[in-house]
Amino acid sequence: MQLQLPNELPWQEICSWMGYPSHQQPDPQTISLAQQASKIVLNSAQPRGIFQRDGLYTNEQGTIMWRQMPLLGEDIGLHLKHCTHAVWMAVTIGTKTEMQLRRIAKDVALSYAVDAAAGLLAEKLADQLQAFVQEQLQQGEYMTIRYSPGYGDFPIETQRAVVRMLDTQKQMGLTVNSGGILIPRKSITAICGISNQPVKGRLAGCNHCLLREKCKYRKEGKYCGQS
Repeated sequence: MQLQLPNELPWQEICSWMGYPSHQQPDPQTISLAQQASKIVLNSAQPRGIFQRDGLYTNEQGTIMWRQMPLLGEDIGLHLKHCTHAVWMAVTIGTKTEMQLRRIAKDVALSYAVDAAAGLLAEKLADQLQAFVQEQLQQGEYMTIRYSPGYGDFPIETQRAVVRMLDTQKQMGLTVNSGGILIPRKSITAICGISNQPVKGRLAGCNHCLLREKCKYRKEGKYCGQS
């Protein structure tokens, strides 16, 4: 499905993605870079999204399954506790923004700002698709927050199965490399559990989260659930 681009990407949020703590006011040059990056990303993005819903079941080995896709790891098991169904979703901002990044590669500061703005846009598109899926729920159904491969102890290699099951290459030009990294890079896959009782899902524990060493929240003494 075609997703809608926001009118703007707030420079404050782009600066946050660039690593500026929320309590620190960026200098005018950085703010200008963030504003320029917002325009570059919004002018080049080709937002696309896809989602599919299906039931969850447990195989003979005790592994939670979505269709033929095993959902491995303690965190995802806790995240989907009490859920009978789940929705897999995928979003991408397309390839043109990455082409722009290659063109401006020699301008390190601008490249960094554009990369941050592109990551921010991918998250906003995922928010948009998640809200759309939420609207499709039937009365008496509840949905968790989204949870992506590579988060916590949920193996990033799961991306390969997601791409295959959703047929994202054909549907939206989204592929995955041998390391489980999505191509285009500014893309997101995630799963949301669905239950007949109120559920929120579970955030990954910092101690074994694969993102802990570069997590912007930990640098500020926070965790992602406080964002």
